[in-house]
Amino acid sequence: MLVDADRKFSEALRFRRLRAAKKAEMQDLRAEVHRLERELSCLQTAPHPSSARRMGPQAMAMHVLQTQNAALRERIKTQRQLARVLSVWVSSQCPSQDLPLRYAWKDATLLAHPLARRQGYEWLSRRVYHNAVSRCSRMHPFGDRVDDALHYELVTADNDDNDAGVSIARTQGHIQHTFFGNYKTIAAVLWDKHCRGQYVKPYPHATVSPGVLDHVTSHLVYYTFAYDGIGVHAHHILSKVEEPNRIVLTVALVADDECHPLAADDLRQHGFCWFILERVTDTITLWRSALYVHAPITAHGVASLAQMGQLYGLPEMAPAMSRASYIERIRSVGHAVATDGTRRLVHATNAALDSMAQEKSRQFLDLEAVRKGVSVMHRDGYARLSSITSHANRSNSLVAPRGIATIDAISTGHRRRVMHPCSACYDDEGRDMDHVAVGNESRRAAATEGCIETHETEIISAKVKTIAKHF
Repeated sequence: MLVDADRKFSEALRFRRLRAAKKAEMQDLRAEVHRLERELSCLQTAPHPSSARRMGPQAMAMHVLQTQNAALRERIKTQRQLARVLSVWVSSQCPSQDLPLRYAWKDATLLAHPLARRQGYEWLSRRVYHNAVSRCSRMHPFGDRVDDALHYELVTADNDDNDAGVSIARTQGHIQHTFFGNYKTIAAVLWDKHCRGQYVKPYPHATVSPGVLDHVTSHLVYYTFAYDGIGVHAHHILSKVEEPNRIVLTVALVADDECHPLAADDLRQHGFCWFILERVTDTITLWRSALYVHAPITAHGVASLAQMGQLYGLPEMAPAMSRASYIERIRSVGHAVATDGTRRLVHATNAALDSMAQEKSRQFLDLEAVRKGVSVMHRDGYARLSSITSHANRSNSLVAPRGIATIDAISTGHRRRVMHPCSACYDDEGRDMDHVAVGNESRRAAATEGCIETHETEIISAKVKTIAKHF
């Protein structure tokens, strides 16, 4: 009985598990049916994929344009929002003071440290050089013209230090001239004249006293110039840059120098200028230059308009005279000074070129005269050599191992014994002997004559060498 009861209970459990499994399977199948029905409904409501392929060209183009237009409208909307934000931010900022209309490198200071000072020389010179090259090629007032010309300008600006009104900011000028000479020669002449203070002076009633402060290299020198009588000083960094077909001379006028501070009663120039000597042919040179000189500075700031007028030799401004009228008077005097100074510089440069040409011509004529003299000596030397040799042979004199040298050695310039046929000056081993010890009068005469001829030849040869170096 117990065994039958256990068997019935186990059968009941097995059937219960079987019904639970079938029930779960039925629920899964119903869920799958619902999912498939929903998917079928979505597929039935969505357009058929083949409908896009059936769209015509016009409809396709319209669809593309609408898509791009929508993207552009969205981008414009975003940029407008950004512009509004930036506009609000800019409006909330405090306005800053305008920067002065000057280059920062012009207000540089030369330091006292030797290494920094050397780098300052080179850096300022390179700034002026690059400025010269760029302005000459793009912004030169004469453009493509090559005729002689002068352009002078006095630039005014509002005085920032006080409320007096307009004042002089700087003077600037451009010069163009054609020289008939080699550009290297003219560069050397202008370099020498600038080092000696013989260039265009910005002030009429002043004597220039130059002085060397630092001779860095042969192409880089630091000079000081004192304009005696008006109390103006200028410190110039002069440099030379050689290019294949032109030479550029640059001058940087330094305002602040730690080794040479500005005195209480001094005025100091500052600015820059450059000279470009461009080769046209071997004997024609185009000279272009520019000068930018700012208003002189003092220990207390920029010089006043009255001080600038005194530099140009003008009396003090009358109370009834306006500042504009006084500035025009300064402009007139400055233009006259620039014109006269340019004329003097051109005249001095041409005079130096003429002097060099005359010196070269004179040396050439001297060389020709020496050459003719050597030719005459050739003709006379052979005759005298034959006479002396026959006379020495008749006296049975011995000819030294270094005896007769060819007369052609006269024109070579070597220090040799020429036309010396006797053995009076040499013994058997080639050592020199005193002419007085020679007993034979004929040998003594021959030796003396030969020595005199030797000294004359050496002098002429040395002169030929010296003159030939210049050709």
